[in-house]
Amino acid sequence: MANRTVTHIIDAQTPQDLLDELLAVRSETQRICSLGPAPRYARLGKSVESLHAPLGRASLCARALRRKIAPGAVLHLWTPRGLAAAASVAQKTEAKLVLSLGHLPTGRVLEELPWLIAQYGLVLTVPTDRAREALLRRRVEARCVAVLPPAAREINHPLQRRRRVRAALHLPENELLFVVPAEMRREAGHSWACWAHAICREVQDRGRLLLPGCSDRLPRMRFFAGTTGFGHEAFFTGQRFAREDVLAASDVAMFLYERDCGLSSLAEAMRAGVAILASRTEDLQAVLQDEQTALLVRPTDPRSAAAALLRLIEEPELRKRLALTGQAKAGDAFDADHARVRLAEIYANCDT
Repeated sequence: MANRTVTHIIDAQTPQDLLDELLAVRSETQRICSLGPAPRYARLGKSVESLHAPLGRASLCARALRRKIAPGAVLHLWTPRGLAAAASVAQKTEAKLVLSLGHLPTGRVLEELPWLIAQYGLVLTVPTDRAREALLRRRVEARCVAVLPPAAREINHPLQRRRRVRAALHLPENELLFVVPAEMRREAGHSWACWAHAICREVQDRGRLLLPGCSDRLPRMRFFAGTTGFGHEAFFTGQRFAREDVLAASDVAMFLYERDCGLSSLAEAMRAGVAILASRTEDLQAVLQDEQTALLVRPTDPRSAAAALLRLIEEPELRKRLALTGQAKAGDAFDADHARVRLAEIYANCDT
């Protein structure tokens, strides 16, 4: 394994949680190739090489990808759309394939996973032991699935970041700020956060909502926030601030997922020392303890989310305790250095 090079493969639709994980665990010498246009994500910077995708199809990138791959390399895919091209390259170069999932899929895609793993000779990574056990119950071989926990780095100069962002938003220090840091996707709970915030504002006059990030759903989210009656108290900042800045400025991070959709943004929020309010999805319950590292509520239930958020508004000691215990857990469980060591072990085990 010592002589193997590693190439990371993404595409324009790779979820941001997986891009964050990739950036946290990748070494500077490892290449990142995008099958077609690179994702529009500021954190990637200029580190990505875009490969031509004939007819816009990632499966037709094999020829361009092969020119970038050394014999016997590891191809680490962060998107299943690149499997066909990567498998074609692997057959000709004796490359090993690793595919990382931010969460287990549902329905037919989940049913097909054991076949895909066997068909392509994959080593699959998932973020929790619970997800791995679910695959083992589906008779996936133990050597073919590994846990790669989310990785998060400590935020430098958090107080300076907090002051800078709050000054830019004209937000006084004594005003509470609630952030929804996950990628703005349908299942990530941004609508439920707007609704919960509006219910709270009917009985409590504290707390502003921050919804950073850009996506095709942004116009719809702006409209929805306006229908709650408190859209004027929601900040839509796009990519104006880095996630580290947003987390440093916030007091509560909300992950009101409808279903599992990634853990990297949660790990970063915990590492930043932000109190967590989250849904009881399977992966979130696997890493969070109710009343200890987070307040957990039923998915798609804005009233229970609002009740929990009201507790966080009215009980500063609860906010502080959740933030500190969550930060301590993240320092142990989601350390980026530990994740890099774990990934090196996964690469090494590709030969067994």
